[in-house]
Amino acid sequence: MSHVAVLGAGISGLATARRLNDAGYQVTVFERSDKLGGTWAYTPSTWLDDDGRPVYTSMYENLVTNLPKQLMTFPGFPFHDVDDSYVRSEEILKYINSFADKFGIRKLIKFQQHVEKVSPRGSRWAVEVTDLRTRQLHTYEFDSVAVCTGQFWCPKYPAVEGRDLFRGRQSHSHEYRRPEPFKGRRVLVVGGGPSGFDLALNISAVAEQVIISYHPETAQKGQFPDNVIEKPTLVSLSEYAATFEDGTSAEIDDVCYCTGYRYRFPFLTPECGVTVEDKHVRPLYHQVVHIDRPTMAFIGVPYYACPCMLFDAQAQFWVAVLDGRCQLPDPAAMRRQEQEDVERRRSQGVLPHNMAAFQREYVDRLAELSGASLTPRYYHNMFEAVGFDFLKDLQNYRKNKYRIVGDENYEKVL
Repeated sequence: MSHVAVLGAGISGLATARRLNDAGYQVTVFERSDKLGGTWAYTPSTWLDDDGRPVYTSMYENLVTNLPKQLMTFPGFPFHDVDDSYVRSEEILKYINSFADKFGIRKLIKFQQHVEKVSPRGSRWAVEVTDLRTRQLHTYEFDSVAVCTGQFWCPKYPAVEGRDLFRGRQSHSHEYRRPEPFKGRRVLVVGGGPSGFDLALNISAVAEQVIISYHPETAQKGQFPDNVIEKPTLVSLSEYAATFEDGTSAEIDDVCYCTGYRYRFPFLTPECGVTVEDKHVRPLYHQVVHIDRPTMAFIGVPYYACPCMLFDAQAQFWVAVLDGRCQLPDPAAMRRQEQEDVERRRSQGVLPHNMAAFQREYVDRLAELSGASLTPRYYHNMFEAVGFDFLKDLQNYRKNKYRIVGDENYEKVL
């Protein structure tokens, strides 16, 4: 029986463990925390946990999803009974735990295990793990390894002139937990993605003033409360002020960078042959299979997608590769496909793993390669219609309610 290591017990790790276990593989899941759920498992700790190791979750108090619950489910495993479509993070964590119990995944997880190093050992893989309860280091060997460690834990900061001169507080959305530390202050939020918009809205409830700075083409104007000012790209910081691309300046007390995350896999040795540059993990065939070492996979690298559905499709694809049901092209052909995909995305102004406009064709292609059933069409139809509703009505879009009608369609519930 082939023995597979799954690194991480978040959504991508659970999806992978489920499909491997169903296919008869011997699965061991290593999870750094004492609970499953990955980034959905809230902790008040930031940066370093009590044991001095990094905190991997960026979850904050009272988060409400920016996708409807119908797009946050695994195919064939509906969400539990909750009236609202946009739900609090606790409900997502409850759903994830129910999924793990339904498919017998919990018993496969070794909790409080910190993966220190993964390296090839002949045709197999050596995985070195510290047991955080005993502080002992153990080395295991596996036939295959799935890297499912998430992408929202290593903050990315912009190159801003004067960052080292600014005398106020500077933080990243990774460490944001609650708005109260910003009470009565003048706060600059940098970034016009979902987290920037959400944190600007949250912080505005207690701050004297919030300035949100983002690229002008990011969103429509006028989506915020009266004490939020929208500004173009941040150009520089001085001791107590910020200057923007339009030439205006404003005095501020704090800066919160909502500028995204870097992919990082510090446990992979150079011999693994994985590189990360410019938000691109390579060499990956269809963003999943290590081209040179197909017994290693990365599940959960793409973003701007329906996470559970997409990660499940990726897991089924990799299991089909391991089973031999999906025959891979030669490495040169896979590299050409990878490069063509990158160039196509960049020609449309998006980064290599951005799925916003590509989810439907990507998931369908994985199903074709793996022999899996196509995902219900409502995932794609609904995502394409409501996936970016926060850009249209930031303060009210979470009041919308939906229901699924068959496998194809959805409708709004008034």
